[in-house]
Amino acid sequence: MNGYVSPPPSDAPISLDRRVAELMSLIDLNAGSYRLLWYLLGHQHPETGTVRVSQREASAALGMVLPTINRAFKELAAAGLIVTYQPGEYQLHPLLTNGKTAGPVTSIPPIAALDPESFNAQRRQRYERQICNLRSSA
Repeated sequence: MNGYVSPPPSDAPISLDRRVAELMSLIDLNAGSYRLLWYLLGHQHPETGTVRVSQREASAALGMVLPTINRAFKELAAAGLIVTYQPGEYQLHPLLTNGKTAGPVTSIPPIAALDPESFNAQRRQRYERQICNLRSSA
């Protein structure tokens, strides 16, 4: 997984509103998707909230295999956290960039956060499915 890893476009600090941080805690993502999200936040353009990174670059930077990176990009898009302009160019949700965008955004996707009770129920169901799959494969 050796490859070029671009440096962040700026050393400017990144700030998140506390309400956004709380909202993020209620989004059901796998660990790889959270790692990719933090990477994208660190590599966003400070004026537009866009990120230019190939999946190979993200794979090399995070030490994750390409299928996992691909799945993480899809999961972030499904959760409404990123929009793909074209392969290798992504717009982070304006809530994550303090409203910064590359231009007028015609439709801002809703972020797929759950209320705390639904989040816990969904996690329990996922865990139970995993346990059932382990039992049936044993």
